[in-house]
Amino acid sequence: MNDLYEQFVEVLGGGLHNREKVTATVVDQVELPLYRREKLLLSAGGRVIPTYLLLPRTDQPRPAILAHHQHNGEYHLGKSEPAGIAGNPDMHYAHRLAERGYVVVTWDAIGFEERNNAFFGRAHEQFLGTKALLEGACLQREYTLDAMYVTDYLLSRPEVLTDSLATIGHSLGGQNVLFTLLLDDRVRVGVSSCGIGTAKSFTEEGIQHNIAWYIPGLLKLGDTPGLAPLLNAKSIFISQGSKDPIFPQRGVQAFADAARAYAEVRLRFFDGPHAFPADAQEAAFAFLAEQLGR
Repeated sequence: MNDLYEQFVEVLGGGLHNREKVTATVVDQVELPLYRREKLLLSAGGRVIPTYLLLPRTDQPRPAILAHHQHNGEYHLGKSEPAGIAGNPDMHYAHRLAERGYVVVTWDAIGFEERNNAFFGRAHEQFLGTKALLEGACLQREYTLDAMYVTDYLLSRPEVLTDSLATIGHSLGGQNVLFTLLLDDRVRVGVSSCGIGTAKSFTEEGIQHNIAWYIPGLLKLGDTPGLAPLLNAKSIFISQGSKDPIFPQRGVQAFADAARAYAEVRLRFFDGPHAFPADAQEAAFAFLAEQLGR
């Protein structure tokens, strides 16, 4: 497994191991009925990551959840959507989990919300992806490295149970859940909504995904099923709409089948499109409560 891990880090573009220390600046604090929302700027490795940290009202350390936001072509939105501040109410899962007593952190992926260059607009994502490829890396490396830096900071907070970390996300967020689980052994539990499939199924069915899915050398490692050994006894809940036009069921199933040899996998198909509906969220939250002991 270690050889596979190193091979995967190499095709991503490297640089995941020697991270700099994260520093945090508190920009704002808002007191809500069940939790406090801190706005932070996390700085490390030449990057600044605008972040919301949601802290329940308790004196005891709590399990913590990394909440990745969706894509949806809405580059003006990022962390504010899962935090419940803006966007689609169906995507307010960080807010809902904080109300249930978890410490939750959500941040802007590069290219979104405060990290989107208004001059480029929609083209900023394409620019970031092609720039990363020219540098011998890929955009998924940037997303994953952000998540690792956020986790580094999260583990420094006294409010967090450091051995009880999970991650959740929809669409691009669900994609980032997968790569967080594959690459960061500190995060042991994940919920991916409409975010996991196989690159082979995308190309065979002519589906154009976000540029981060195109990792040089991924197919040589066996596509996402070939990376399943990296799950290393973790637990993952996969919620998937059976009518999702960008995630063929056979690709989702192929990954789940491969992953079951190495992890606890719950695969839940629902009769619907690319979405994270209320019943799917309730099932996902029950899974998190089971896995995190709440």
